[in-house]
Amino acid sequence: MVQGLYEAYTLTDKVVTLDTTAHQVLCIGNSITLQPPMKGDLPGADSLWRGNWGMCASRPEFDYVHRLEAMFKADNERSTVSCINAWVWEQDFSIDKDSLLRPSCIDKDLIILRIGENVKQDREEQFMTAFDELVAYCLSYTPNVVIAGCYWKAPRKEQAMIRAARRHNLPYVPLFWIDKTYHDEVIAHVGDTVYDVRLQPYPIATEFICTHPNDKGMEMI
Repeated sequence: MVQGLYEAYTLTDKVVTLDTTAHQVLCIGNSITLQPPMKGDLPGADSLWRGNWGMCASRPEFDYVHRLEAMFKADNERSTVSCINAWVWEQDFSIDKDSLLRPSCIDKDLIILRIGENVKQDREEQFMTAFDELVAYCLSYTPNVVIAGCYWKAPRKEQAMIRAARRHNLPYVPLFWIDKTYHDEVIAHVGDTVYDVRLQPYPIATEFICTHPNDKGMEMI
C-alpha cells in the first residue's frame, strides 16, 4: 500500500520555479541540513564533527542548503537560503513551534521541510498528525511550502508526508531513492577528509558521520 503511494503520487500544479525575483528561502531540517560541531571522546580526535553546515558535506559550499542558495543567487544576488536544525521537534512534537521556528519563518517566501529521519519507529503514528500540523504552521507564513521526503527510506513517515502534501496541495519531492540507488557513491568512509569551521582538513573518525550524505549525496538532494 505504501509503495503504491510512492508510485501513484504526482506533484500538484503548484510548481516552484527559479526566476529573477529576490527570494528568501528557509530550509527546516536536522543534521543533514545543519549540524554545529559535536564533541566526542574518540582517541586522537577532539570532536566527532567539526563543521557547522550539513553533516558529511566536506565544506559548507557543498551541502544542499548552500548549493540551493547558489542556484537562487545565480538569478538574483539578493536571494538568501537560510536553515534551522529542528531536531528537537523530531524528539518532541509538543515543543512550542513559535519559540523554535517563528524567528526563522518571518518574511520567508518559500519554506522547505526536509525533516523526519530522527523520528523513532514507535512514534511514527503520532508523526502523521504532528507533520500535518508542522506543515500548517509553515503555511501560516507563506503559501509556498515544499515537502522533501526522508533521505533513508521510511514508508510510514513518507506516507504522512504524502498525505500532508495532498491535503494542502503542496509539492512532495521523494529523496529516499538517492541512498537506495546510489548508496556506495553517496556515503563517506572513515578516513575521508572533511574540513572544520576554520576550513582546516581532518579525517572522518567515526561511522556515525558516514551515515549522512557526502558531497555527491548533497548535490543530488
